[in-house]
Amino acid sequence: MKRIVKFLFPAFIFLFIFSFCVKGKSDELKVGAAEVDITPAGTVYIAGWSPYRISKGVKSPLKVNILAIESKGAKGKTESAMILAFDLVSVRAGLMLPLRKAISEKFPDFDINKILICATHTHCAPVVNDPDTVPKGITKPSDYVRSIIPKIIAGMESAWNSRCKAKFSYGLGNAAVACNRVSVYKNGSGQMYGKTGTPSFRSIESAEDHEVGSMFFWDEKDHPIAFLVNVACPAQENERHDNQYLSSDYWGDVRDLVHKKYGESTVVVGICAAAGDVSPHQTYHTAARNRMIRLRNLSDTEEIARRIFQGIEEVYPYAFTDRQDSIIMKHQHKVLSLPQRIPTKEEYERVIAENKKLGDLKNTTTRGNDRIIERYLALEKNPQPLFKTPVNVLRLGDTVLCTNQFEYYTAYGIQIKARSRAVQTFVAQLTNGCKDFDTSDPEKLNTLQNWGSSGSYLPTKTGVKGGAYGGMLRTNIVGPEGGQVLAEETLKMIEDLWK
Repeated sequence: MKRIVKFLFPAFIFLFIFSFCVKGKSDELKVGAAEVDITPAGTVYIAGWSPYRISKGVKSPLKVNILAIESKGAKGKTESAMILAFDLVSVRAGLMLPLRKAISEKFPDFDINKILICATHTHCAPVVNDPDTVPKGITKPSDYVRSIIPKIIAGMESAWNSRCKAKFSYGLGNAAVACNRVSVYKNGSGQMYGKTGTPSFRSIESAEDHEVGSMFFWDEKDHPIAFLVNVACPAQENERHDNQYLSSDYWGDVRDLVHKKYGESTVVVGICAAAGDVSPHQTYHTAARNRMIRLRNLSDTEEIARRIFQGIEEVYPYAFTDRQDSIIMKHQHKVLSLPQRIPTKEEYERVIAENKKLGDLKNTTTRGNDRIIERYLALEKNPQPLFKTPVNVLRLGDTVLCTNQFEYYTAYGIQIKARSRAVQTFVAQLTNGCKDFDTSDPEKLNTLQNWGSSGSYLPTKTGVKGGAYGGMLRTNIVGPEGGQVLAEETLKMIEDLWK
């Protein structure tokens, strides 16, 4: 018996080491990236405010930055993902639907549900949904969309075909970019960008997330391929300055800084984390902030980019020492059904009265009120309506990237990060909307499900109680109950990737 054990023990050790080595070799990581210019050639409507603005020129070019990732795991199993980050306010149906169709035609073997399409939420980019009328001299949004889709598809081909053996690492830095935009007053009410220098001001409404999460990808010679940078703040600084000029906002300046140090070929994939209740606009101590920007001789977006780049730079050398060419990659996609926010009878009666006062006027308020009326009347047939929404969870090594289609309030993102199984968690809002978008009838394009298809707010209980813009019933279709369901289900999906 001792002789048998003596013989078998080294054999078992050999098999264990051999299987480990084979697994390490088989988890081969391949990465490619591309940057595509989607700046319109002519005059366009600019999205982000109502009514639309008419563009007067270009302050900084608009881009879509593309990252293609593939990993061959044990037993030859392949996992993949493509990430497209647009310099747009959101990727609404006018672009999302024809783009998905073009992707399906060009990449028939690629799972469309493994492609993440998101927006940086710049407020100085073109409208992509056609309005009722477009004056002469302004490019029709659908014509703009048709002009950029071939470029995007070519960029995706370039990113996918340029895949090479790659190394991966990540790091967590910090940068004070996001500012909660809701001022809370003595009576408990909240107001978006409300005055803070008054005796009734008490606090800002909720949390801010100042993390800068970075994923780094290098080729075999350690040349940077791409940086994925996650910041919990929309790119809308330029809406306050020169807002009739097209602009990639602070992400354009971040890219310039990265290109200057790491080379023009390094693709910067800017991802907006949960940030539905924040913006770059500081509402207090603004004179001191502006003085420092002036003393540094920077523009507002350059100052924000300086901070973000510093957040990247403070982790890069340490991440570089921890490069991995073999990682676990898992990608999961689900369509969740979230409970909708239910209008009360009092809210229904209030908006009817408000619309009567406004008469024949058609604006953001009346359109929002019309949706509330539609939602309330629909409760008779369906008292517990649900809203379908896609969610992706992508594991790369000890990190995870999770998505949602909303302007998701910051507190939810912090909750997901805090409870996540991953060492570092990345959150992408405004991603992969337009689930079940009805295109059968042009007159249905503004129906309730379609309106909420990409970019509606998803507030917390605190946000609803305060009553500021993002917490208003007319700006969201899913409320705090659904927001918590989304967080819980996302965390379950993350947990599954570690099983």
